[in-house]
Amino acid sequence: MADGFGVKCTKYTLFAFNLIFFMCGLAVLGVGIWFMVDKSSFVTLTARAPDIYGDLGRYSSADTVLQQTAYLLVAAGILSIVVAFIGCWGAIKEWRPLLIAYAVLLLMILGLEIAAGIYAAVFRSTSGDYIATTMATTLIRQYQNRGLVMYNKTEAVVNREANFWTKAWDQMMVQLECCGVRNGFDFISPGPMGVLEQYRDTDAPLACCQFKNRNNFYITLVSPGECDVARTKGWTNWERGCLPRLINWLDENLRILVGVGIGIGLVHIFGIIFAFCLCMAIQTRKDP
Repeated sequence: MADGFGVKCTKYTLFAFNLIFFMCGLAVLGVGIWFMVDKSSFVTLTARAPDIYGDLGRYSSADTVLQQTAYLLVAAGILSIVVAFIGCWGAIKEWRPLLIAYAVLLLMILGLEIAAGIYAAVFRSTSGDYIATTMATTLIRQYQNRGLVMYNKTEAVVNREANFWTKAWDQMMVQLECCGVRNGFDFISPGPMGVLEQYRDTDAPLACCQFKNRNNFYITLVSPGECDVARTKGWTNWERGCLPRLINWLDENLRILVGVGIGIGLVHIFGIIFAFCLCMAIQTRKDP
């Protein structure tokens, strides 16, 4: 009687646990997808571009770490959802082989999450120099004028003819409210990034202005006309470099990934324990 009660108690506990596990799997999947397709997409500036000039080759060990971390989270989320279903089915049917397979799969998921954590740690330890070099190289050699153009007297819109890096830079400067790598002087002579021919003796690009409703297709200048005339004063981000802001953005997202990974990892450990407890209870009840 006591043994039967113990099996039922463990079975329903494992079933309830897997409902939570299913929700956690959805959370991991959501974080991974969000991290890959986040509309601000600043991660594109930390990924290795087609290395035309060979300047970024020495950073190949860290070039896609953030993307791979997100892919691992997506894989772990999908696997978690499938495994949660297996766990529920194994608990209801009290089938030991299915419960053992469930525990093994949990160990695999835990391994994926540990790998994602290692990748994130490796990226963060090498990110400073890598990000600075990538930003400087793309700004000098890939950035073009008029990536963001005025649609009317108060609103701006992305220029569809601009290249990938110009759009990525302008999007980052608008979303993070920054200008250049260190500041707006990166765009004019004798800025630390060198002389950009398209900005010689001119001000920084329109994306260095301050905008409101920055997530809309048409973004509106905070002070129409003022920044459009002189981007070194007034409602501008001239003095705010993008490098420190991008690193802070990455740190915030890495903290989210680490927090989610630790929480889900603990849930997985409890799931493994419950699965083996139920297996032992089932075996004990069957033994004469």
